[in-house]
Formats: sequence, structure tokens, C-alpha cells
Amino acid sequence: MIKHITEVTGEQIEKYQSVSGGDIAEAYVLKTANGALFLKTLHNYDAKDIFSAEAKGLNEIEKSKSIKVPEIISVGLLNETSYLLLDYIDRENAGVKDFEKLGRGVAKMHQYTSASIGFESDNFIGLLPQSNRTSTYWLEFYTSERLMPQLEKAVKLGQLLPEETLTKERVLKTCKKLLPDCSASLLHGDLWSGNYLIAQSGIPYLIDPAVYYGHREADLAMSRLFGGFDESFYQAYYEIWPKEPGEAERIEIYQLYHLLVHLNLFGLGYKASVKRTLEKYFF
Repeated sequence: MIKHITEVTGEQIEKYQSVSGGDIAEAYVLKTANGALFLKTLHNYDAKDIFSAEAKGLNEIEKSKSIKVPEIISVGLLNETSYLLLDYIDRENAGVKDFEKLGRGVAKMHQYTSASIGFESDNFIGLLPQSNRTSTYWLEFYTSERLMPQLEKAVKLGQLLPEETLTKERVLKTCKKLLPDCSASLLHGDLWSGNYLIAQSGIPYLIDPAVYYGHREADLAMSRLFGGFDESFYQAYYEIWPKEPGEAERIEIYQLYHLLVHLNLFGLGYKASVKRTLEKYFF
């Protein structure tokens, strides 16, 4: 792989080291005479599609001119190993001012809109396929392309019993009361604390997207799910895009999608949280 990357980039790799790359991929920092590169690899049937979709998402965020993403160097396949090669961003710990910049950047990203809910192509959330079939109505999209596929998968995998899941009619009935009509904002799609970084220059970056166009509150809800961001992030965000009525009541509905994804990816440790939300809103 090092030889291949040298050929692709024309850069001699002086040394490399393994780094934390999240729950899915293996990750490495590659040192060259001209700086550093970030390499992610996956041994998975869909891996090249996963990395290609990630690259497409990074490009979509870059196109919005709202917030920085790492530069894409190459997406490829060597033998049975797929890889994504990015410019390496040397990070620092985030302070209040950094979270304010991040909040403003995300708000500006959400101001970049599309005529349709969804995205021009499907992608992945973690290792799971994510359908982005376009729709005119957020309610229909969130029900049909987000909640129902994960509920059906949970039953298929044995994570939920048939009597613990929902029909589409029940999901629509509840969501119709809570989900508003909305503009189709560009969403990161997996906006938790592991998917941003602050460069040593102080510039915020987004990484590992699962992009689509939808209700901006879906990103905000995910950002609050696993510990949340510093409160200064939300204060800066709402200065650009104030809260809409009923946002607090919608948070758990939007978090449900990601809890179901985690249930299907990582197992029964997430079942209690899924059941609490299902029982609170649907039963």
C-alpha cells in the first residue's frame, strides 16, 4: 500500500503510524517531505463504494463554501483493500471560540439548499447503506428513507422483536404531528463529536459525512446525542439561524434514526435507548 500511495502521489513516504480512525476503518498518518497525508483503509465488499460516497459528500460540503473539509487526494482499491487518501489536518483541542466558529460554519452549511429532499445518490451511514431517494416532503422522506429501513433491518437482525417495531402508518401518524415542512438544507448527516476537528490554525473542519438535504434540526439532534458540543456551538449557530417552534420536541425523533443505526451496527447495548424513544412517541 505504501508503494502504491507513493506512485499515486509522487511523494516518498518517509514514515507512517496507525492512529484512531473511528469505529469502522483503519487509519494512518503518512509523513512525507512536504507534509502529511491521512489514509483510511477498509477490507469490506462495499468499501470502495463507502469511500467514494464519503468523498462525494466532502465535495458537496466544499461546494457550499461554508466550512472546511480535508482535501481529497485519491480513492482507490489495492488488491482487496479499499482506501481513501486525504490531506492530513493537524488538530488541536477545541475551545469556546473554536466551537463558535464551528457553529457558524454549520449554520452556513445549512443555508446551502436544494430544490429536493434527499441527494442525487445513495451513500452510507457507517457501514450501512443509506437511501437518499429524493422527495418533495420531509415527512415522507424521513419516514420512508430513514426510520423504516432501520426498523426493518433491526427486526431482520433480531435486534427488535416484530411486536416491538412500527408500521409505516404508525410512524407517519406520529411524525405528521411533529415534523414541519422545511427547506432542504445540506446536512452533514452524522454530526457527532468524532466528526469535526479544529486545525492548529483554528479553522474548523468537518469529516466523515453521510450527506443529504433535509431538515437542519436532524444534524443538531445528532450533535446532542453522544455528549453534545460545547454550548457556545449552539449559541453561535442560533445567532445565524434561530430556533424554530417545537425543536425540543423533535430532538429525540431525529436521534431515533441514529440510535437505530447504532443498534444495527453495534448491537443490543442500544436497544434500551431505542425502546424508550419508541414507547415515548409511538406506543
